[in-house]
Amino acid sequence: MVSRVISAVATVRVTATYAAALAAVAATLLMLGQHAEDAAVRHMSTNLANLARGHVGTLVGSAFVTDGGAIYLWLPGLACLLALAELLWRGRGLVLAFGVGHIGATVIVAVGLAVAVTAGWLPSSIEYASDVGISYGAAGVLGTLTAAIPRHWRPAWIGWWFAVALQIAADSHGDFTAYGHLLALLLGMLLSLRFRGQADFRGQADFRGQADWTMTRVTLFAVGVSFCYLLLVGSSLGAPVAGIGAASIALGCQWWRRTRRFGYAGRGGRWSSHVSLNSSSSCPSGSRIIAECAETDPTTTDPPNSATSLNRPSTFFTDNEMWVSPTWSIVRGCPE
Repeated sequence: MVSRVISAVATVRVTATYAAALAAVAATLLMLGQHAEDAAVRHMSTNLANLARGHVGTLVGSAFVTDGGAIYLWLPGLACLLALAELLWRGRGLVLAFGVGHIGATVIVAVGLAVAVTAGWLPSSIEYASDVGISYGAAGVLGTLTAAIPRHWRPAWIGWWFAVALQIAADSHGDFTAYGHLLALLLGMLLSLRFRGQADFRGQADFRGQADWTMTRVTLFAVGVSFCYLLLVGSSLGAPVAGIGAASIALGCQWWRRTRRFGYAGRGGRWSSHVSLNSSSSCPSGSRIIAECAETDPTTTDPPNSATSLNRPSTFFTDNEMWVSPTWSIVRGCPE
């Protein structure tokens, strides 16, 4: 039993180390009292006043200090989110995701606040506002999970979280933290493009970026995403409505794009098979059918996802053209 626990912790050692550090700092500040906690928040805050003095160490130190709140209520949710990311992207990928979200969003928000204060759009007192915690990093890690979402659900996932974060920022009445969450989420989604191309290691993510969703990872995903929802949305009612609307639009656009790309023929929704090699006609989507493109393998018994060719053509066809297999259904585009 003990060996299993140790083995499980070893697979997520970055998450375990960070969670232990957060708990140790919170316990220490609790024992020292409220005055010590306020001083730590003031010293490690990434506000304009500290950054203007050259205290760049706050960009890292602020991720280990939390401003109020019972840590035992939210630390398990954060640990589940980080553990899932570490299982998917390894420890180095988790550090990169959290760092890009935390430091990247902090720097962009600081630049925006500096411009706003200089232009007179915001009062100068905002230079001393406290800005510590794990929320930017958590939002960045949440964004990188986009690479692990199944491809047909990614548009809905992106639309949901982007609309939710944007709605919260719009309803924040100038709270720069909400804009920081939005920026961190977007940075994480951009970083997910890098994670999609990772090679398969230990069944974590294949070359298409599809995760191996075991029961453990599904549980970590459910708890971690719920934690992020409470962290970013809270009790807002407008944000879920905006998220549902954006996700529905994304799914509708994806369905329309697929029907436009592959066309529709008959009740089965597929193109007819056994098209003559020397024929050329137009299809419902307006795409031109290109004959004599490839020779299929006669030993193939089941229709493949894309035609299996013995002699692949050297001609390149655009996305608006289609090539015909003499055995199976019409397939858009030629394999490279």
